Amino acid sequence: MKRDHLYKAGMFLSLATILLFPAKFAQAQDEFGVHRKKTMEEFQDFKDGRRSAKGQKELDEATSDGTAPDEAPAAAPVAPPVAPVVAPVAALVAAKSKDAGTIFRDCPDCPEMVVIQAGSFEMGEQNNGHTMSVATFAMGKTEVTQAQWKALMQRNPSHYKQCGDDCPVESVSWEEVQSYVDLLNEKTGKQYRLASAAEWEYACRAGGKHRYCGTADAFSSAWHKGNSNQSPHGVATLKPNAFGLYDMNGNVREWTGDGKDKYYMVRGGAYRDDLDQLYPHLRDETHINRKESYIGFRLVRTLP
Repeated sequence: MKRDHLYKAGMFLSLATILLFPAKFAQAQDEFGVHRKKTMEEFQDFKDGRRSAKGQKELDEATSDGTAPDEAPAAAPVAPPVAPVVAPVAALVAAKSKDAGTIFRDCPDCPEMVVIQAGSFEMGEQNNGHTMSVATFAMGKTEVTQAQWKALMQRNPSHYKQCGDDCPVESVSWEEVQSYVDLLNEKTGKQYRLASAAEWEYACRAGGKHRYCGTADAFSSAWHKGNSNQSPHGVATLKPNAFGLYDMNGNVREWTGDGKDKYYMVRGGAYRDDLDQLYPHLRDETHINRKESYIGFRLVRTLP
């Protein structure tokens, strides 16, 4: 009798196991699937250099008392090499320097700039001027060239195209220059603009009281009516002034940022002008829409 009871109990347990097995098996499969998914996610995090929530918690607990974790976090995968942007080394120097005379360029097609240290000077006609002060700024080493204009504006408005890429761009109105400045600022993220009258004259005189821009000899430093053959020449082909700026006198007149009622000042004289039209204090007012083959420009840039 006892044996019959045991036999029946065994049969009942066997039947219960058979009936419950599919449910248990399905539950086990679900748990295994969740575990597998979590494991694969953590493995992918490991590959991508990310730390799992569990690993981050362990790291936080290990370092909460100032001790180092047992294992260092997995290093992020090395990104594929990116070709460096080629730019003059001086551009990197100028980013942290305001030393007078520092030369830099913000992009390969940008104008080359010279840092001009802050200072005071007598502005206007000699012995009849007034003292002006300017803050440190950077100024174009040369007038903006035809090549620099074409690189940004995709055209060349110059009358003297045959002069070449290194010649100053001319036949540009004041308003067209503003378009060039806007595009250059957008490209570089910097603040380029035209010089104020005080900045231009301060840079021209370069700390001296010479007849012309930093010199007494206009034939060695300026293209004018007496030596130009009535046409512009490549920039930086004559001597610079004491600040290292070329063609502040002659070659082309230069638009400035000072004016009113749609008339703005141009400074410096041009290849067609007599010597007495090159004096630092002289200025002409020209309508912002006027384009002449003897008017170009150079830029300044706010620092840093």
